[in-house]
Amino acid sequence: LKRDWGSNLELWEKGPLHRYREAKLLSTLRRYLKKGIVLDVGSGCGSMAIELARNNFITETVDINKDCVKYVKKRISQLALEDRIHIQQANVTFLPFPSCYFDGIVAGEVLEHIEDDFRAVRELYRILKPGGICIVTVPHNPKLYDFVDSWAGHKRRYTKNELLDLFNIDDFEIEKIFVYGFPFARLYHIVLARFYYKKII
Repeated sequence: LKRDWGSNLELWEKGPLHRYREAKLLSTLRRYLKKGIVLDVGSGCGSMAIELARNNFITETVDINKDCVKYVKKRISQLALEDRIHIQQANVTFLPFPSCYFDGIVAGEVLEHIEDDFRAVRELYRILKPGGICIVTVPHNPKLYDFVDSWAGHKRRYTKNELLDLFNIDDFEIEKIFVYGFPFARLYHIVLARFYYKKII
């Protein structure tokens, strides 16, 4: 049996690595931004957008997968967050927002899925206000690319320098870049993720 990426949205939300990453994204965002309009790129199960809304951010979120959009719309309605979150189907390389619109952007594990990641970063730059904050996470180290990455639709993993080069455009100013999760994320990937994914691929 082969399941498509994103076919079990509840599973990804419950994973410890997913929860840790989103907590890190949120805490980093709050360090720079206390209020405003924030874009969550790649809504997935909607957990990041929901946390942003609960932290008093007006939240837009997009996903290219129509099933994800449908699922998140249902969650937003159930939680009565329609006035705090708006979701739509969109591609990160061509976002349906005006220039200089967002105070903040979070993109957790998105760029590795995009064929033209440079164009995606240019689009993030376009819609971000001057002085706004953009926070991204990506899988690290191309040498670790394996069948799980392939199944998840990852086009690549990144080195630190590759990520820096990707954001070295216009007036983007790199505040901080760091590697997190080692060694526990790798152990989780090897022991748990591979065991599970081998059963469904």
